[in-house]
Amino acid sequence: MRNIFSLLLFCTVFSVVAAAQSGGAFGVMAGFNRPLRSGYDFGQTWGVQGSIKLGNKLALSPGIGSQKLQARRDNSHGIESIGFVYLSVPVKYFINPHVFAVAGPAIYLGGDDGVASGLGLVAAIGYHFQADEHSAFEFALHTDVQPTYHGHVANAGLKIGYLFYFRQQPTGR
Repeated sequence: MRNIFSLLLFCTVFSVVAAAQSGGAFGVMAGFNRPLRSGYDFGQTWGVQGSIKLGNKLALSPGIGSQKLQARRDNSHGIESIGFVYLSVPVKYFINPHVFAVAGPAIYLGGDDGVASGLGLVAAIGYHFQADEHSAFEFALHTDVQPTYHGHVANAGLKIGYLFYFRQQPTGR
């Protein structure tokens, strides 16, 4: 587990350095999720993310963070809460200067002794608000498909993020 965490930390640092050199961004995000399977309540997610510009409308958006799938208190479905650490490397496509779509793979590490670890998917559609030349806020409706003790489960939720651009950005994006 220590080696995996070291690898995730290295990937995060590498992403920040690459983002700085490409005129990209680095930021934080937080939100909530609701698994689309019976037996779960609202959970939370938080993390750090980068944005590495690949073109006028395309960016690589790596992220590392934590996510919790919260079991219902009555446990009537035999479901357990699961905490994850994840590393995602989705691609972000700007439909217009403010609206974007995101999709890509993720690695999830979680559960007791890593039992609920594995590959998953992330997808989102969101709104990019450029606050000034170096700051932006993003609001995204997201879905993740991730491993659990009982196979993969999809969840949906809302994420709010703040991005700091290393180079000056036009305020119209």
